[in-house]
Amino acid sequence: MHTDARTLPSGTVIEGDLCIVGGGAAGISIALQWLSSSRNVILLEGGGFDQEPEMQDLYRGNIVGHPYYPLEAARLHYFGGTTGHWAGYCATFDPIDFETRSWVPHSGWPIRREDLDPFYARANKILDLGPYEYDADYWAKR
Repeated sequence: MHTDARTLPSGTVIEGDLCIVGGGAAGISIALQWLSSSRNVILLEGGGFDQEPEMQDLYRGNIVGHPYYPLEAARLHYFGGTTGHWAGYCATFDPIDFETRSWVPHSGWPIRREDLDPFYARANKILDLGPYEYDADYWAKR
């Protein structure tokens, strides 16, 4: 079910068991995982199903630091978000990324890379990336 919040009376309360903010790649993927559950899931998206100039203008801003595309061109403010022109690079963290390294400030995580494997495998399936295999030796033998 879709409801445009602009049509709701002021003060309307929407209740659910789970509220996901953002209808981009991550938000939609999370919502799909809950689709067949008995939970009432709300997916909030700031834009509509089509690009609207007045919504896209909300992304205007100034870039500080490294040069980048204009924000209103690089990010899309509608259902699906920036997947409308996304060319993603999907890679897992390496085990060393989780280790404390004296030469890397604030390094070291309280989890191991292996703790993320079930989530990486699910994301891999959602994105239809083929075998969940990120070992260079595996791909070198193919």
